[in-house]
Amino acid sequence: MLGGLLLEPGVLHNLGGQLSYLLTFGLLWLTGKPGWWQCIFLSVLILPVLLWHTYAWHPISILANLVAMPVFTWLVIPVLLVGIGAAWCGLTPIMSCCNALINGIQFGIAQMDRVPGELVFGQPPLLLSGVALVGTVSWLLRRRRRTIGLVLLVIYGVMFLLPRLATGGFVAFADVGQGDATIVRLAPRQVMLVDVGGKMNLPQPPWATPQKRDFQAQQLVQFLRGKGITRVQQLVLTHKDIDHIGNLPHFLQQIPVDNIYVPLGMMQTEAYQELVAPHCKGASVQEVQAGMRLNRWTLVKHPFKSGAGDNEDSVAVLVETGPKRLMLTGDLDQAGERNLLDDPMLGRVPILKFGHHGSKTSTASEFVQRLQPNVGVVSAGVKNRFGHPNQETLVTAYQNNMQVFSTAESGMLQYCWSGKRDRWQAEITSPIQLPGRP
Repeated sequence: MLGGLLLEPGVLHNLGGQLSYLLTFGLLWLTGKPGWWQCIFLSVLILPVLLWHTYAWHPISILANLVAMPVFTWLVIPVLLVGIGAAWCGLTPIMSCCNALINGIQFGIAQMDRVPGELVFGQPPLLLSGVALVGTVSWLLRRRRRTIGLVLLVIYGVMFLLPRLATGGFVAFADVGQGDATIVRLAPRQVMLVDVGGKMNLPQPPWATPQKRDFQAQQLVQFLRGKGITRVQQLVLTHKDIDHIGNLPHFLQQIPVDNIYVPLGMMQTEAYQELVAPHCKGASVQEVQAGMRLNRWTLVKHPFKSGAGDNEDSVAVLVETGPKRLMLTGDLDQAGERNLLDDPMLGRVPILKFGHHGSKTSTASEFVQRLQPNVGVVSAGVKNRFGHPNQETLVTAYQNNMQVFSTAESGMLQYCWSGKRDRWQAEITSPIQLPGRP
């Protein structure tokens, strides 16, 4: 390990490096013990590391490891050696049989991922993970094993319950490139998503390898799992553009959703029939319009009439996020924003997510003056071809003394609160430099 650190100091910063050395240590310590005992203990030894990186644990993994050890020892390794030898000797039929067998084993392992019973912990506090790891190693010393075992059970119980009992909430403006996806945790069992991001799938040449995974959807799912979230109560699809709903099929394959909301009239569009309807998996789908309440914290402010799910038909929601209110408007244009000004109950909204990724077609000056926001958020891609956020939008923000953050500059942005205390955090850097400001 010391030699590895000298050659590659980052070796212990990734899951593979940590597991390699931890498992080797465990095997050296348990030399002479029965294989089944080694397997069970090693599964417990690496559990804190797995929870820190993957946020989940499946009890069946212990059984899978018990089966996998002899399979790899007596089947996989010999088949690999035979296959390599057959390739060197040009024995194509034998090599093909070996490949087919290995692929079959890989398929079987992949199917085990679908076995129900996985426990999603969320990412535990680093201190608790460290204590659990030290406690497991201490258990090897055979001193006060019963006491240490009980302490470990309590620690894992706390890890599992922490994200589910945590007070307060957060709003996460996900970095999905030139798209939109906002995650709002309003209460322990009240999670709402507004859009899921997506990108245009350009025609691919015949020789190109098709992409089987949607990495943006996977990123959203992993973030939710890291917060201990395994179900979404409300999913708002503001309108039919691909950069707002394109990731929906892959997202719904991994996270169950109770209710899906679309703007009034969108269910009659071709985009809905192709991108939404086939993938709902039993979720309730409902069209919404101004005045509807999605939950006790969220009120729909737009649309007022039926449309085709275009930008001007976007769903706009006003959300009570802790001590401050948040307005999300999808790609609503300036005409739609001005229509919102007729609402005498609109009031001040401290946090505004700029419409249409900060385009000059949204964020009307009078709309901003009415809301009086302190913070503006732009969801846009790095060096996007549209030039978002537009300079006119930034001038409007400057004239209204706003601080502007962009996912293109800062990565994922989070607004968190607990009681009346709140804070912002960004993955990368600071706010956008506004015109006229140093």
